[in-house]
Amino acid sequence: MSQKVLSFRPGEVIIREGERGKGYYILESGTISLSKQGVKISELAGVGTIFGEMSDILDEPRTCTATAETATQVAYYPFSLDDIIRQHPDVAKQLVIALAERISTTTDALTQGKLAFWNLLVNK
Repeated sequence: MSQKVLSFRPGEVIIREGERGKGYYILESGTISLSKQGVKISELAGVGTIFGEMSDILDEPRTCTATAETATQVAYYPFSLDDIIRQHPDVAKQLVIALAERISTTTDALTQGKLAFWNLLVNK
């Protein structure tokens, strides 16, 4: 699979919310801040973390901005989802696992938020 290794200095934008994107990225080193509408929502620091795939999968603009927090290297794979499924099923499996983990994390956070809100209402 042909990819490009890209390097970013702290503060450099890797992907920008609202832009169209193709392909996806895998974090090789460093830390990335994710923000939506200018608000930091998460941080990526795990080597092997996949990001940037949502735009291509949903055929929609990027959903957040990814900015290098530290000196960062990423591998960029400029392939469509169809290409990945056909030509690289092992990578497609990685994408499915990454998305499932994000759904699980988001569901847990939403549940905790709703429980905290409910407790505030009940304990008034």
